Amino acid sequence: MHLRLLALTANIAIGFLAGTTVAEAVTHYVSAERGRGREGTKERPVKNIGNLADRLAPGDVINIAGGLYHGRSDAGWVAINVPVSIVGGWNDDFSERDPWGAHKTVLTGSNKSENYKNESRLRIDLASFNRTNKLAFHRAGEVTEYPVLIDGIIIDNGGRNRYKGEQRNKIIRMANPKTGANPTPDGPALAITGALHSQVTVQNCIVVNCGSTQGALSVTVAEGGSGTIDNNLVANCTGTGIYARTSFHPDASKKDLAAAYKITHNTVLFIEKVDAFGTTGGDALRIDGPMKVNATGNVLAFSDRYGVNNSSRSDVQSLTLAKNLLFGNLQADMIEFDTKMKVTTWEDDSSRLSYESVDNVGTPIEVPVPAEWLEKFFARTIIDRAAAEADVKASDSLVNELRSILGLPLKAPDLNLDSDVWLPHMDLEAAIAAGSNRYAGEFGSAKP
Repeated sequence: MHLRLLALTANIAIGFLAGTTVAEAVTHYVSAERGRGREGTKERPVKNIGNLADRLAPGDVINIAGGLYHGRSDAGWVAINVPVSIVGGWNDDFSERDPWGAHKTVLTGSNKSENYKNESRLRIDLASFNRTNKLAFHRAGEVTEYPVLIDGIIIDNGGRNRYKGEQRNKIIRMANPKTGANPTPDGPALAITGALHSQVTVQNCIVVNCGSTQGALSVTVAEGGSGTIDNNLVANCTGTGIYARTSFHPDASKKDLAAAYKITHNTVLFIEKVDAFGTTGGDALRIDGPMKVNATGNVLAFSDRYGVNNSSRSDVQSLTLAKNLLFGNLQADMIEFDTKMKVTTWEDDSSRLSYESVDNVGTPIEVPVPAEWLEKFFARTIIDRAAAEADVKASDSLVNELRSILGLPLKAPDLNLDSDVWLPHMDLEAAIAAGSNRYAGEFGSAKP
């Protein structure tokens, strides 16, 4: 272990017991173009985040220049176990930022890499860190706050997915040892488990082409913590677009320590079920656990199942949905427990939403992605396992309604129990175009 790391570990331990952190935060630099070696300074940046992972300390900042990042040794993933800030979108001398434009920081990978691992492309997991932090709390009576910030990072899993054929119209979830193809990653593209009593912030980020069976952008807030998910774009993913979770389930005496979320001005589009024949996934936003959540100004559209999945037993009036736009969600705009609701009725019919849940709209929108890609998306066969034929007909009528609004030709019902198209690859520039401007001037994300 390096001397700096030994000293740093000792300082952190002392800081925990005293309720404060002694170690001084360090700013690190990453550049795909200039990166070399292990220094990580502005003058001599490293080439990948993974080259820093074993020497990060709580509070450190990682600045990442624009470029394509395939991970250390083309591994296509990185895991960090201390709270840090990661800021992308810098130019190569770190003097200016344009994260969705000239200086896009794109985390991707190669499906056939020998170092491939079926992991999240970027994971910050503070579960073990929290155990140490909680021990300090019991000994010293207070816990230092350790925020996490992810700002201006783009995760495109297209290169990490396994597709059927060169057209990349359908993902394959299994590996093929004969060809060296690995399975499509089934975890979140971005997964964060926050620290005790601390803020997790994800802003100005993009997730695209993620074949997750969970959440494409997944945040778990710890005891006494809070989450801010603001101005992000999640497009063309399976599972759940934005998954807001908590690791703390308080009893009545500790409800003041329940997690709190602000989910504002995000655009979540084209979220598919895990597979055509399955019954899971296909939700733009999922709320899971006893939390206080305020979701305002979001676009939640074109999901295979629900715009908002609130099927967990959240507390009465703990969820506020205000001034959101929901459109084209095939089963319902929201599910509350087992009750499916349209955005035009939930203000009256919901028993769980707060009284401030007003001014949500179901306005049709046109998404500026190529017609060729839209044709693939709406060509999918979406099947209900319990009632395949009936559901195909019902889903087909809804799909045709959306096709008509978007100017696509109508499609006859397809009773096959599989689909030749699932998570068709979306070009990153097309995704960015879909999230760069607010819909109707006030809903969803905008280019930062």
